Amino acid sequence: MRRLTLLLLAGLWAGPLLASDQFLVETRLWLEGELAGSPTVIARAGEPALLERLGEPQFRLTLTVEAVQDRFAPTDTLWLTVEVETPGEDGWEAMVDTLLGVQEGRTASFSVVDGDDEATPETAQLFLEVKPSRLRPADSLP
Repeated sequence: MRRLTLLLLAGLWAGPLLASDQFLVETRLWLEGELAGSPTVIARAGEPALLERLGEPQFRLTLTVEAVQDRFAPTDTLWLTVEVETPGEDGWEAMVDTLLGVQEGRTASFSVVDGDDEATPETAQLFLEVKPSRLRPADSLP
């Protein structure tokens, strides 16, 4: 009985460590048909992660990852809030601010196009691919 109690206590202590709240988010961003960058970021659940590129073309990408809390959604579904900004006359100007639903380890994309233009990386004003993956406890940052 004493051994079972110790095992149960060890399981209660280790349980939270098994579900990491950190995500590796791989991205590829095209602006005006040109690959602007392929940044990768580690984001904590619910906290904005900011990527800023100061070279040409300049952009700022803000990502927030949250688990979907819906009993009808698959357990590995995430919400990604994505904002892309570029320099304007009065500082940073938002090109897009959107919410994407994506499963962990899968790639989601969205684009901004003129009128009826085809939405491809080469033809879109903005085309973004994101792939979030939950970090395992051994991979997580302290």
